[in-house]
Amino acid sequence: MKSNQLKASEYQSGMSVVFDRIESVENLCESLMGFKKFMGIRLKGIGLMGLEKPGCGIGLVGFRAQQNLHFFRVGVGPVWEDPWNSKGGRLTISLNISILDRIFETLILLTAGGVIEDETDYKGKITGIVGSRRSRGDRIEIWLSGNRLGESPNEDWIKDVIGCLGREIGNEVGGIKYKKHL
Repeated sequence: MKSNQLKASEYQSGMSVVFDRIESVENLCESLMGFKKFMGIRLKGIGLMGLEKPGCGIGLVGFRAQQNLHFFRVGVGPVWEDPWNSKGGRLTISLNISILDRIFETLILLTAGGVIEDETDYKGKITGIVGSRRSRGDRIEIWLSGNRLGESPNEDWIKDVIGCLGREIGNEVGGIKYKKHL
């Protein structure tokens, strides 16, 4: 049987880094604009059946089923086995593809700008955001941890994050569910 670290390593080996060494919100916005432009060109000419136009979101509408786009803090791997994620969990938001791009981009900007953690008094950390295309329904996951390495997020803080998300992204999304990683 393979160790968890080997499984995580194999999983990460199939990933491509899109954004690296983002050091400021301004730098992130520049990188996002470039990525959106690339995805807009890639999606140009594809009939999106009433979905948002390419460039109006991050471009997840152009991903195939079973593909993900990960946005994680510097130094945190997008795997459960990472020390920051090992005791944490994720909030899952299932949503319609027509708003997937816009909500995912909004969550990236809210996280990078520290809005969610600021509104919840920094009682935990958002370690990453994952946008996932799935044949049975698209989703966004917000990965959470405690304030210290290997610490679980506090239940009250998780509720505060859910409340903040409701205020920031409104009622366009359905229920938000929390689940521990391991």
